[in-house]
Amino acid sequence: MDKKAKLKSLLEKVKDTYPDFVHGGLVTAKNHNAYDELISFIEGNPNATSSDVVLFSTEEILGIKPVYEE
Repeated sequence: MDKKAKLKSLLEKVKDTYPDFVHGGLVTAKNHNAYDELISFIEGNPNATSSDVVLFSTEEILGIKPVYEE
């Protein structure tokens, strides 16, 4: 199984997954050559939700730190 297919399979099994989440994860991985990073994160965090994966992608792959309002 190639990395794209493996990542797609993992994204489809994430708790509370949905089609746009899977598509966005694949696009992020492709555009930033981040298949290995996303695969490792999901495999290392089997209870991660889609929000956890998006937060990881945003911070660690895209380099965007979220702004939290108090």
